[in-house]
Amino acid sequence: FSQNDHGNFCKCPKCKEINERHKSDGATNLLFVKKLAERIKREIPRLKVMTFAYMWSEIPPEGIEVPDNVYIFNAMMNQCLEHLLTDKLCKYNPKMLKSLFGWAKLTKNLYLWVYITDFLQYPLGIPKTVRFMYLNFQIYKRAGIKGIMYQGNSSSALAFCDLWSYISSR
Repeated sequence: FSQNDHGNFCKCPKCKEINERHKSDGATNLLFVKKLAERIKREIPRLKVMTFAYMWSEIPPEGIEVPDNVYIFNAMMNQCLEHLLTDKLCKYNPKMLKSLFGWAKLTKNLYLWVYITDFLQYPLGIPKTVRFMYLNFQIYKRAGIKGIMYQGNSSSALAFCDLWSYISSR
């Protein structure tokens, strides 16, 4: 249960107050998913509920406990693949690193959705190195990530997409 691919979320006074109190525009989404998961658990205790930390819900909310039957997929939408996550000079990655470890504090069921393509310029791809991938994996391990879904491009032979998909899946 998650938002769609857009920046629209409820900005009514009540939702705005809740999001401001929890310091995240995604607080109302997580509270909804939490209530849903609690109700589902009563009926089907083994069922897991998944939601995204994605776009406007990327920042982990403060003061909300994530139930053990809720799985968070942190969609690393704003991660820069030109730099390591730990590169303090990068415009994007310090925020992504803070978000990643913020979610790791809230749940033991944290997964990643990592983009390994440039959606605006498919044929160009993103300069990638196995070394960067390895070093970022060390960070993911420290954060307790349970699994990773890499979303790449399969429509361009120019960017060696099939080869990159194979390498990244290994």
